[in-house]
Amino acid sequence: MSLIMAYAGPKGCVMAGDKRRIAFFGDKANREKLEEQLYNGFIKNDEDLFKIAEELGLTLKITDDNSKIDKVKGTEILRGEVKTSATNQTQRKRVYGTTNAYQIVELLGSEIVDIKSGNGSVVVFGNKKTQQMAESFIQKEWNSKFTSNDISNLFEKILVEVAKTNPSVSKQYDILIKSPKLDKKEAQKVLRETVLMDIKVLSKWREKIHNELLETAKSIKLSQNILSNGEVGRIIKVENNSVQIILGNGICAYDTQWKPVAKSGQPIIMNYEYVENISIGDLVIIENENIKIKNKNIILHSEVIICKS
Repeated sequence: MSLIMAYAGPKGCVMAGDKRRIAFFGDKANREKLEEQLYNGFIKNDEDLFKIAEELGLTLKITDDNSKIDKVKGTEILRGEVKTSATNQTQRKRVYGTTNAYQIVELLGSEIVDIKSGNGSVVVFGNKKTQQMAESFIQKEWNSKFTSNDISNLFEKILVEVAKTNPSVSKQYDILIKSPKLDKKEAQKVLRETVLMDIKVLSKWREKIHNELLETAKSIKLSQNILSNGEVGRIIKVENNSVQIILGNGICAYDTQWKPVAKSGQPIIMNYEYVENISIGDLVIIENENIKIKNKNIILHSEVIICKS
């Protein structure tokens, strides 16, 4: 769902990209039918896109705030990316550009599949129809005397025109220009180092997200075992406004980060607000998600989560 154009050459680097993202929900075969019509230019506007999606029993989520081009942090390198996400993997195609150099990098996850490089070119990423339209505009209107601003204006014109007849491209777009002074040899060296570092950062980011997803899955699984009704354990010590409780059989406790605090047969501490008639041996229960002492209606407060083992 993208149109990205990049110029890299002696005038610097100019990059432009639309901001549309479309998510398809529904039968896989029907999603593929809709995508084929969209990518081949048979669907001309948003209204037709939603109408055909409805006929195919599909749901669409469209956003126009997805920036596809940016500056690599701490550098004078511009980066554009299109990606396709499947259930288990994400495919990325990136173009990196600066004065006198560009690299096209294909990634599966954060693993490099292919790299192509050059010293000067115009690179276009898009689906079949949008790429054809953009390349046609460039061939007709390109002038070797163009400045960076002229190229920027041409890219802007192309984005506007393509968006009029192809709903895979948004009416919103980004355009960036960078013109550091680099010769061809130096440019390729800087670009190569930047790309490798950027991919390394991506790998660390993916690892972080993966670990966060694992932690979320763990939290969801553990939360299903939270005790909402039943016996917690018996009081073995009363001191000031707190009691010590030995957890009963099949009961355990976690902190709010889902780290184990105590298991069956081990003690935990709970608090109460007022002087109460509490005795050693009293049974602590959870009733309607409230922790209390059985038959005394004394409410206890805990900083741990009580679960079934």
